[in-house]
Amino acid sequence: YYSLIYDKNGKRIYEELDFNFDTQMDDFYFYIADVLDHRTVDTNFDGEVDLWVFLDEGVYVRKIERDLDYDGEIDYVKEYGPPELQNR
Repeated sequence: YYSLIYDKNGKRIYEELDFNFDTQMDDFYFYIADVLDHRTVDTNFDGEVDLWVFLDEGVYVRKIERDLDYDGEIDYVKEYGPPELQNR
């Protein structure tokens, strides 16, 4: 399954897909002005997001957050880039 939502100007704002073909969406993309801002993923297919990937300019990974034990709490954070760009 796959879904894509556009704004009134034809720019992408949201996209989702069923990565493992179990009929449940598990890969979600969020756009700002047609540029990918962040992605969330249900990596273990339990219906709950456990991976967040934040991007700059739609391609450069700025930060990754993970719920490693699947309890709903973020257990791991990795930031990329120079220190002055981190924590924003």
